[in-house]
Amino acid sequence: MTKALTSAATGGGRFHELDALRGVAALAVVFSHCIVIILQDATLAEGLLKDALRTVKYSPLGWAVAGLPAVLLFFTLSGFVLARMLEGARIAYPGYAVKRIARIWLPYLVSVLLAMLLISTLGWPEGAHMGPWLLGVTGQPVTTQDAVLHALLIVPFEAHYN
Repeated sequence: MTKALTSAATGGGRFHELDALRGVAALAVVFSHCIVIILQDATLAEGLLKDALRTVKYSPLGWAVAGLPAVLLFFTLSGFVLARMLEGARIAYPGYAVKRIARIWLPYLVSVLLAMLLISTLGWPEGAHMGPWLLGVTGQPVTTQDAVLHALLIVPFEAHYN
């Protein structure tokens, strides 16, 4: 074990190596989303760009754009880091949970409600500039059920893009 990992494991400090790995996983998710959108949009993915992206996706560098495995790695590492942090924390779990909800869920809720308000008011984007990926995830009317499911974080997950 490296000196940094040993001191973090014994002293309750940060795991900088794991933080870096979480960052790499987050970037892989972003790259994965970008590649999926580009490869499915005929106007964006023409000729050399499309061939280059496919080459990267199926090469040894494919791990850098593997979205679902990167998400799983990110959440696994985050769970480990958070558990270690709470293990030696001076704050009780209920206080931590309230802070965490305020930090993550409230901005998420505001974003979802703002998006739903804009979609309800302005409508879904339409036109020839829309690629098949965007057309596949838009176009349905916003319902109260959608708002409730998003607010409760129980929207069905479909990993159809990986």
